[in-house]
Amino acid sequence: MQSLEREQAFGDRWGFAFSLHMLANIEILEGDVEKSRELHKESMALSREINAIWVLALSQFSLGDIEYSQGNIAFAEELSYEALKNFRQLGEIFFMGRVMSNLGYILGAKGDFPGARKIFMEALELLYELRDKEGMSLVMNGLAGIFQHEGKPITSARLQGTFVSKMEEIGASLLLMPMENAMFDLTARALKETMGDDVYQMELERGMTLTLEEAMQLVSGGN
Repeated sequence: MQSLEREQAFGDRWGFAFSLHMLANIEILEGDVEKSRELHKESMALSREINAIWVLALSQFSLGDIEYSQGNIAFAEELSYEALKNFRQLGEIFFMGRVMSNLGYILGAKGDFPGARKIFMEALELLYELRDKEGMSLVMNGLAGIFQHEGKPITSARLQGTFVSKMEEIGASLLLMPMENAMFDLTARALKETMGDDVYQMELERGMTLTLEEAMQLVSGGN
């Protein structure tokens, strides 16, 4: 908080907007949704006022995550598209890919599976250019849900396996990713009902042996 006070005192409004964004992220990790919302909205308002597009897009992106987790799908979609527009304006390929990934989950939650598949594939292409292993893995998890809906359980289970193995490799925790965690659990339950626990586990384990490049070939084939 001393940092915030100094930024206010010395007129560093960009730094103040960014600090509000960072504090909002800390609050959500500590479980205070309302405080995080409030701080993100303050950051967004100030960022618009001073034309700090990058900070604005960051808070739109983060707040979209929060609203999705709270079931506010329409608002999450609106925020995410605004963030994507701003990141595209700035040429921020990394964040474009990450926001597109989120939009895939959001469109899937709305039941727009063709739209979700399309934007997931666009995200995957961008994130592959950057070799963003975590981002690509999150997309694989989302695509697993799409393939399950399309009646392709083997592809779906193997993509889930790839997702699990890559997340373990980089030490990422799904507990910090409510959007992705919910999709994984929903898809896994549906696959077990379709395939049975034993077959699901076998295909999941096969997926865990795939490289990301092999998983991308699997996605392209969509078997």
